This record gives sequence, structure tokens and C-alpha cells, in this order.
Amino acid sequence: MSDTVSVTVEEGELAGRALDNGRSVFAGIPFAEPSVGRLRLRPPRPPRPWQGVRDATAFRASPAQNPDAWSPPDAVYDEDCLHVNVWTPDVHGRRPVMVWIHGGAFESGSAVPPGTDGQ
Repeated sequence: MSDTVSVTVEEGELAGRALDNGRSVFAGIPFAEPSVGRLRLRPPRPPRPWQGVRDATAFRASPAQNPDAWSPPDAVYDEDCLHVNVWTPDVHGRRPVMVWIHGGAFESGSAVPPGTDGQ
């Protein structure tokens, strides 16, 4: 089983998972305020800082969509879906970044594995 690893980002501290392969994953990190209520269909706003340690050990909801043949049976859908997942070989220092944007023609897909597992 994996251990917890932490990093500090501009908005606060994150607790992620140290994987058995030597990498770490930080899942469900908000990159914008949730696009719900008065922010629905508006330009995104930066996320608010948080107090304490934010749990980044579990993937968050996928965008609202009709399930398809590739959807996991336990998929969770929500409009609060502006999150990013980060896999890193080392939590110390700066590292190059590769961004993966899933396909889906604005109808399906998400940042939740299995299709986007960064391991």
C-alpha cells in the first residue's frame, strides 16, 4: 500500500500518495473555483487558498455527461470538476511538466483513470 507524501503549493498544503513505483500522485487539485451557481458558464476564477492540509489522495468527480462503454461502473459525475491530477517522480525541486487533455468531443471523458493514469 502507498504512503502519504506532502507538498506546499501557492494555495496551501497538499497530501498525496507515494506509489510503490517510486512516483507520487496528487489527485483532485482544484485549478479554478467550482463552476456552479453564479459561476456557472462564466470564465473560471483562481481557486481560493485553503487552511490546513488538503486531501489529494483520491480522484474527484468527472464532468456531467452520459455514461458510455468506457465509463467505469462506479463513475461519479458532478459540475464541480475543475481539478487536475499530478504524477511526479520526485516531490523536491522543479520538474518538466507534460499536460494530457483527454478527448471526447466535449461530450465525454475525464481526468479520472483508467484512461488517464499517469503511472
